[in-house]
Amino acid sequence: MQEIDIQTYGINLNEPVRKHILKRLHSVFGYDKNRVNKIIIKLYDQSEIDHATNMACYIKIYIDDKSPIVTKLESLDILSAITLAIERARIKLDKS
Repeated sequence: MQEIDIQTYGINLNEPVRKHILKRLHSVFGYDKNRVNKIIIKLYDQSEIDHATNMACYIKIYIDDKSPIVTKLESLDILSAITLAIERARIKLDKS
């Protein structure tokens, strides 16, 4: 993976959250690291947007010779949203 850009909106990007993201990305995309050029991750606290209690994780993955893979997942817990969004992105990559 060449570049990972993590952006947060209403969520504190503390060290445990950052480590969780990097660990999951390496675990899921580690063997494709030469194909993955850039990953953008946006973490949202939806309560700031629409007064819901969900957290959201948006991921956009740029891959050699393919259209970007985009996924968004909401959950009550930000770590669950991150894990599931990364897993869903992997499934989309495998199908493309």
